[in-house]
Amino acid sequence: MSVFKDFSLSKFRERSKLQLRFESFNTLNHPQFANPNNRVDLPQGGTITALSSTSNMRDLQAGIKIIF
Repeated sequence: MSVFKDFSLSKFRERSKLQLRFESFNTLNHPQFANPNNRVDLPQGGTITALSSTSNMRDLQAGIKIIF
C-alpha cells in the first residue's frame, strides 16, 4: 500500500515537483508460515511449527523524491 503527495516546485523549474512517499508492505500483517514438518515418524509430523524465515511481518518506509 502506498500514499503519495506531490508538491509543485515552480520556483526552480517549470515542471519539477517534490513527492513525499509513504509505503507499507504486508500492511494487514498476515503471518507467512514455513513448510510443514515432513517427518511422519514423529507426533509433530505434518504440522507447521514456525514462521517463514524470509518474511518480514510489517515493513514501513518513507521517502522524498524530486522529479525534474
